[in-house]
Amino acid sequence: MSKFKFCFIIAAVILLEGVFFLNNSTAVSNINNNNRQIIEDGVYTIASQINNNYVLDVAQSSKENCANVRIWENANVKNQKFKIEYLGNKYYKIISENSNKVLDVNAGGKTNGTNVQQYEYNHSDAQQWEIRDAGDGSFYFVSKCNGLFLDVASGQAQNGTNVQVYEGNRTNAQKFKLKKYEEPKQTIEDGIYTISSAANSNYVLDIEKGATNNCANVRLWKNENTSNQRFLVNYTGEGYYKITSVASGKVLDVASGGKTNGTNVQQYDYNYSSAQQWEIRDAGDENYYIVSRCNGLLIDVESGRFEKGTNIQVYEENNTNAQKFKFKKYEEPKRVIENGIYTIGSKLKSNYILDIANSSKDNCANVQLWQSSGTENQRFLITYGKNGYYKITSVYSEKVLDVEDGKKESGTNVQQYESNSSSPQQWEIRDAGDESYYIISRCNGLFLDVASGQAQNGTNVQVYEGNGTNAQKFKIEKYEEPRQTIEDGIYSISTMLDKEYVLDISEASKGNNANVQIWKNDNVAQQKFKITYQKDGYYCITNVNSRKALDVDNGAGEAGTNVQQYQKNNSAAQKWEVRDAGDGSYYVISKCNGLFLSVKGKEAKNSENIQVEEKDNSNAQKFIFNKIEDIVDIDTNKYPGYKERIEKLIELHPNWNFEFLYTGLNFSDAVAGEYEVRSANLVPTSYGGEWISGTTLYDTGWYGASEKAIARFMDPRNFLNEIDVFQFQDVNDYLYGVCTLEGIQEQVNNSFLKDYAADIDTACRNENVNPYYIIARLFQENGRNPKNGTYRMNGGDGKYYYNPFNIGATGNSTSEVYNNALVRAKREGWDTMVKALQGGIYFCKKNWLENYQNTLYQNKFDIDSTNGTSLYSHQYMQNLLGAYNEAKSLGEMYNKTGKTDSDFTFIIPLYENMPQELSPEPSNNKESYVINVRTTGTQIRIRKEASTDSEILREIEDAGTVLLSVQRGINTNWHKVITTDGLIGYMSGTYLEQIDDVKTCNYTAKVKTNDGDGCFIRIGPSTDLDKIMGLSDGTYVTVIDDSTYKNINGYDWSRIMLSNGTQAFMPSKYLAR
Repeated sequence: MSKFKFCFIIAAVILLEGVFFLNNSTAVSNINNNNRQIIEDGVYTIASQINNNYVLDVAQSSKENCANVRIWENANVKNQKFKIEYLGNKYYKIISENSNKVLDVNAGGKTNGTNVQQYEYNHSDAQQWEIRDAGDGSFYFVSKCNGLFLDVASGQAQNGTNVQVYEGNRTNAQKFKLKKYEEPKQTIEDGIYTISSAANSNYVLDIEKGATNNCANVRLWKNENTSNQRFLVNYTGEGYYKITSVASGKVLDVASGGKTNGTNVQQYDYNYSSAQQWEIRDAGDENYYIVSRCNGLLIDVESGRFEKGTNIQVYEENNTNAQKFKFKKYEEPKRVIENGIYTIGSKLKSNYILDIANSSKDNCANVQLWQSSGTENQRFLITYGKNGYYKITSVYSEKVLDVEDGKKESGTNVQQYESNSSSPQQWEIRDAGDESYYIISRCNGLFLDVASGQAQNGTNVQVYEGNGTNAQKFKIEKYEEPRQTIEDGIYSISTMLDKEYVLDISEASKGNNANVQIWKNDNVAQQKFKITYQKDGYYCITNVNSRKALDVDNGAGEAGTNVQQYQKNNSAAQKWEVRDAGDGSYYVISKCNGLFLSVKGKEAKNSENIQVEEKDNSNAQKFIFNKIEDIVDIDTNKYPGYKERIEKLIELHPNWNFEFLYTGLNFSDAVAGEYEVRSANLVPTSYGGEWISGTTLYDTGWYGASEKAIARFMDPRNFLNEIDVFQFQDVNDYLYGVCTLEGIQEQVNNSFLKDYAADIDTACRNENVNPYYIIARLFQENGRNPKNGTYRMNGGDGKYYYNPFNIGATGNSTSEVYNNALVRAKREGWDTMVKALQGGIYFCKKNWLENYQNTLYQNKFDIDSTNGTSLYSHQYMQNLLGAYNEAKSLGEMYNKTGKTDSDFTFIIPLYENMPQELSPEPSNNKESYVINVRTTGTQIRIRKEASTDSEILREIEDAGTVLLSVQRGINTNWHKVITTDGLIGYMSGTYLEQIDDVKTCNYTAKVKTNDGDGCFIRIGPSTDLDKIMGLSDGTYVTVIDDSTYKNINGYDWSRIMLSNGTQAFMPSKYLAR
């Protein structure tokens, strides 16, 4: 593979948001060096090299002619900003932003000490300045009228020092630094934020000890999620913000408006001063600088120490993480679980749960960990408050979990105490992302914690600073005692109000949030439901038409909440107890709230709504489950061979769901359409005979598949068995409870993905994609342990790039495929495997799974025009066997993790005019068409027959000798060959390799015989080789070789190509150009 080296010219321009520091290597784009412009036009501050904190300043902000120019401490005001405009021929004019007048040599004086002032522009030489590079990041300003240098009088950097012109002396008094000025802008939206250090996001700005008085100090402190660590950020205009402590209502303030490095930052009553106005400037990587308006200095972590109590000050910009901060918007704690009675188990060992010691009912009784015993002192009523926090009450004692004395130190004990609504009894329950939760005290931000991380009887429970360990994660499981009451199957569900009316999805919708109602029974799919027992006492009730589950809207706990259908997510809002009502009917009770499925108006009529209500024992809450026996509803005359196979699969796996995709395509047309896209349906070169359409090589060495082979793999009936059926599985779903991080890790162990299980899991959860499908795809593309290839590529720029999905990896040679894959990976920024996995999973989701191609079969065959693309054009894989192979991997993954009987959905394509018999598998017999081969060794023998026992006709001395192969696959691996001098015999394919066709010419000719009867064309250049067909006089052909085969059987022979691509040989004498 060619490798490229790239050279980069790094321009030494230090770019800070709003300010550019220009030095001796400053380059200005699109500026002609011949005219000697060395800086670009713009607004600048002009700082003395003696002390960069002192800048050119028009005295008293005057706008009058002759106002004096001096130096003054930088206050970031308009009379200290100057517009520099290039005039050509190396000279500039320098215009005060405040007065619009220009820097002017008084009276055009030519002597040392002549004063510099501002004056209205008059085009004179006294107002034109050459800016000359001083070579150390600073510049000289040289007057055109006298050649004298802009000079700080007496070389003293202090407020009011005069500015004059003086002969050049190369001192710092004549050197100036230019800082380009840009107006600040709004960079973040108003809101409440925590402001954390970019160096360590666990440390945040904090008002010391939660003080509310003026001058209280601002410091760095570990994030405890308390109000003195939250700030209301308001944009006040002109690019500046006010930053107000939520706890005190006071604002961040530069103490006394100080202008020196190290000035303290405090809180103070808002007084509209510039000391309380801050620019929030983008520092890149989602970090920000916080810049004081009063002095241009940046909020800074003193000494760069990222630890509790480090002071916050302002300091000149130094581009370190001590001056970079992240703004994380604060949101009130969210409701993550529903009200109810729960057991709270430790993630260390889930059978060890929270327990009130000694089953005490006293105040201050200890909370500990204990092995689950099913007793009431291990159950807790969890209730959500409107402020975002939960109260956790012991069912046994009716007292609540409480932080002892509301202390704020790690290690503080947790006890039970009578309810007093104080913050030590309020808890945030936060999703930990792995089916467990953190429980966080409102009073101190500390986490409920199993002391010493030991899951054993009697281990104390305390609060402790967050550490992300399993000692702080808890499984919160609702306590129920339901049981299985009906068998799994397909049912219509009728109301006891009138058995003619059944549950129905409004307008047969397949969308999320579609309403559930009752309607007179029409025996249609939207009135049929698959009932699946979940082995925890609850059922999932899934609509057959939409494949979505009955769902309590937002999992709400209020009576009257609507019932809808929604994509299956395994939540409590989609789990239902089916409880026997004792009269042949059943109550259907939501797990998430304990409320009963009900007909809203207690009247049986079309469109009457279904919701959940408190139990009232009425017929509006009683339902009859009518099992439907004929579950595969298909016209067996139009679509033969499907029903019996699918019914057999359902018998073996009752939880499996089948949906039909009516393509509307004739099967033969679909096969022919795929065949036309020759390069999109390929088989390895080890295949031959009826499998291939010819020996044209595609991609990196594959043959085009024959129509018979394509028909075999497009016929869904061939794959309706327990393994191959997984090519029809809907993989546009993470399948919670089926796919797990542990299962993913098991699949990728001992493979190149072994270190990326968590990354695959996270990305698939984020995109809601089946991770086992992704793993099967990655193994199909790379194998389990590739030694090279596109999964890791040297970018030639000092970095490696990753493209394990082979996205964009197309071409007609290995190097072309590799280079195209690398280009795509660079374009996407996939310079780590994690980025490539995330990007590839997103690509699969957006381009395929959300594009009506959400099965392996439809990844391979584009037979659904719903996606808006032309048929047969939008296909992920070229390998004809790709979906078939990946399905085997996918099925094996479920088998290994014991999930084969899970609630899967399979989408089976149906074609019109299907043949009665299944499409047969092609035979891999001998090939009969011409290709060029060459020998791979020396002394290779041509024999009379395809056997090592046969007579030797000739020994080919040299490796690399080119021959013509006219048949292959003879006696397993023998070729029938002909030499350039006409010797015909057989050689073992072991010593031959295919090469590109030998072409010595390329022109069009027509058949012209002496008698006008045309002639035969043959498979090779000999009358002893098989005829292919006859060509009539006047037939046009393309001649690709007319010089290799001379005087064989009395003829010189030409190699020709017909219009359909077939190659053959005929005597040259019967061709006319």
